[in-house]
Amino acid sequence: MTVEIKKEFLEELTEVIQNRDSARAAEMIQDMHPADIAEYFEEIDLADCTFLFMLLDAETKADVLVELEDDERA
Repeated sequence: MTVEIKKEFLEELTEVIQNRDSARAAEMIQDMHPADIAEYFEEIDLADCTFLFMLLDAETKADVLVELEDDERA
C-alpha cells in the first residue's frame, strides 16, 4: 500500500520544524516511511534536516540514510 503525503501535511511539518517543536514534529513523523522522510529531507535545508533527524530512533535513522541519494548523505 502506498501512502501519499499531502502537501498540507508537509507544509505543517515544515512550520513545526521551523518553530523547533520537537514533540509535535516527532509525533508527525512517527508513522512516515523512511523513504518519505528521505525525500522530504531533499526539500528542506540542512539545519531543519538535522533537527528532524535527531528526533528519529536509531533504526529509523539508519533506514533514512539508506534511502538518501549519495550526494545528500555527505
